[in-house]
Amino acid sequence: MATKPDAKKSTGPKKSKGLRVNFTGVETRVLLPEGLYHSVVDNVEVEEGNAAPYLKWTFKTKDEDSKLDGKPLYYNTSLAPQALWNLRNLLETLGVETPDSEVDLVPSEWHGLELMLKVQHEEWEGKTRAKVTDFQPLEDVASTTDDETPAAEEPEGEAAEEADDEEPAEEEVAAEETDDGKISEDEVREMDDKEHADLVKTHKLKVDLKKVPPGRKRISAIVDALEAAGLLRE
Repeated sequence: MATKPDAKKSTGPKKSKGLRVNFTGVETRVLLPEGLYHSVVDNVEVEEGNAAPYLKWTFKTKDEDSKLDGKPLYYNTSLAPQALWNLRNLLETLGVETPDSEVDLVPSEWHGLELMLKVQHEEWEGKTRAKVTDFQPLEDVASTTDDETPAAEEPEGEAAEEADDEEPAEEEVAAEETDDGKISEDEVREMDDKEHADLVKTHKLKVDLKKVPPGRKRISAIVDALEAAGLLRE
């Protein structure tokens, strides 16, 4: 009697080939703690905004902590006439002369210039991100010397994955916030007395700073004047 051939033994599902990926030198995104950061201008590009062109600034941090060093920070300055005060403040902070006349600017000449950037956290679409809220010259920071890099302030919130450093969405949002030439109430609150005076003078706001003391009353008066002039961003 003929015998049946042995059935083939099951070898199980065929294993798929793995993917070879080289993660050498690839960094994960880090949420920069709030504080002041020694930074350098990495790139400046002219972009078209909704109301006027604007300059898109990219800075890189310089920090002794390797986890916080070389991180990108973004900021935009509108080229709308009523918003040039902000660009002028930033350029003067970087040591760039801004004469009281029409001038040709060459953004590529600003690469490598250094300053201190103030970073604060904000919520955007359910994620925490780092945002540049102010800037100042290096010499204004007592702990800064030619050979030392100031350490960042201690974090005030928990570190989380950042939706700020590389996501285009943030750059687009920042552009919308600054390219219309208007000023928000929050921005007025963050200004110091000198910046308040410059803002009133630049926009010829109907505010007598000599009669309005610094503090809430002055901020409220400036905000009301901006709204009356159509320069207040909601």
